[in-house]
Parts: sequence; structure tokens; C-alpha cells
Amino acid sequence: MMAGLIRPEALAGTGFRFGGPGLAFEVAGEIPEQTLDPRAWASLPPAGAPAAVGAPAAVGARRVRLRAIPVPARDPRFLDPFGPEPMVWSVAGRQLSIRGRCFACETNLDELETGEIPFWFAEDGDAHAFNGTVSNLLRVLIAIGRIRPECLILHSSSMITSGMAALLYGPSGAGKSTFGRLAREAGFGVASDDLNLLHVPRDGSLELQAFPFSGDYGPRSWNAACAFPAVAIFRLEKADENEVLPLDQAEALAGLASCSPFMNGDPSLFGELLDLLTEVTKRVPL
Repeated sequence: MMAGLIRPEALAGTGFRFGGPGLAFEVAGEIPEQTLDPRAWASLPPAGAPAAVGAPAAVGARRVRLRAIPVPARDPRFLDPFGPEPMVWSVAGRQLSIRGRCFACETNLDELETGEIPFWFAEDGDAHAFNGTVSNLLRVLIAIGRIRPECLILHSSSMITSGMAALLYGPSGAGKSTFGRLAREAGFGVASDDLNLLHVPRDGSLELQAFPFSGDYGPRSWNAACAFPAVAIFRLEKADENEVLPLDQAEALAGLASCSPFMNGDPSLFGELLDLLTEVTKRVPL
């Protein structure tokens, strides 16, 4: 999985933070010296890219602090660098384990609310590798850590028009990034063409929230994150001609579940995932 890049705000001393209203992350510890150099982070979207303007995002009233601990590259907590999996994770009760080829994290999910989460990373890596480590950790922590129970991460693209959002999902190669590029070229906004966050509140509404992982659209800070009413969901398929067809709810559930990273890989979370996705399919046209 490609790690999206995040643009941080440097803290006094060693560390950085990023976030939006109600949800912020801080990373502190012995991080690579070049990590805070702006040249170590990808640039913002190119000038002229349509801005996505919406209400301030409110992903959850949480502040999560991560502590970086450098260790040798062959640390036994890491996965085999030549093994088949770039990252694995597991949940046992309240204990969450995340392991990659150059990082690892073991934490109790209660620490997301009350404490500091340590993670270990390969000390010989560069700033780009460290950025990827933080990005991958956050994907899992947000999805499986359930920082806000009413939120879902979906591997998808999005289009913003007139302050409203449409979400487009599909398997790898279906055209999510291509659609995002075409939407921008046509003058529409794009929240993300990689990962989007859906908020499914109890009041019956549905919100799409901008996310710092944005694929080809380019990284952004959560400081500028926005939220939009989600008014439609489409499944992308390659075809010789453009057409829009109705989508059966069962097909939509299966497709959305396959595009829900991390939660769909843990049997203990799959029932909750289907409950949330069922609510999603009831609230917008398919």
C-alpha cells in the first residue's frame, strides 16, 4: 500500500503535529534530523488546482500523541524486509499490534484516549521513510483504533461541487485517480483520490471529510480539512462508453466492504463494518 504523505507543522524542539478541528496528532521523540525540513515532504497540490471549500471538519474530539523510538533496522519486532507482506496488524481484545518492514507499534486501544503511543522505527531510514511510517501507522490507528466509532475510511475518490460531495469507489485500477484528475481538469474540487473519511452520525445525515492521505492529488495538512454533505455514491467500472446505472444494495455493500481497509481484514470488526455500511447505503442514492 502506498503511504500518503502528510504536511506537518513543526513544534518547538523535536517533533511535529498535524490535524484539524477536534482531532490532532503529535509526533515526538528521536525522529530523523531532516524530518522537519520542508524539502523532505511533498509539495502541496499545484497552483490552480480547484479548492474544495466546505465546513470545518470535525473528526472527533481527540488528541493523540505518538512517541518515536529509533532501533536497529533488524529489530525483531519488524517484519522480514524480504517477506511477502509490507505491513500486518491484529487486534486481541483492546490490544492493537502493527508491524511493518521498518516499524512496529504495540498499544492498548485505551491509550488512544488517555496516553502516549510508542512506536519503533529503523534508525537508519531517511525522512521520507519516517514519513511513510507515520502515515501507515495513522491509517491503522484511525480505522481500527476507532478514534471516532461513527467514521469509516474508504479507498475511494471524491468530487466536490456546490458544497456537496459524491464518493466513487472501485477495485484497484477501476479509475479512481483518473476520475480525480478529470474532475479537477473540469473545474470540480477533489477531497481525495486515495482515502476518504465518511462520517455516519446518528442524525441520519452523511458527511465526507477531507483526509491527509490523498494519492495523486497531492498531500495536504489537516489544518485545511473540510467536511461536505455526501449526496451520492458510485461504483467505478471500466467500460467502452460512459453511462450511469442503478446499483443494487447488496452489490454496494460488498463493494464498499472490499474498499474499507483494515476493518475488512479483522473478523472481530467485520460485523460493525457491515452495520455502518448498511446505514451508508440507506442514506444516499446508489
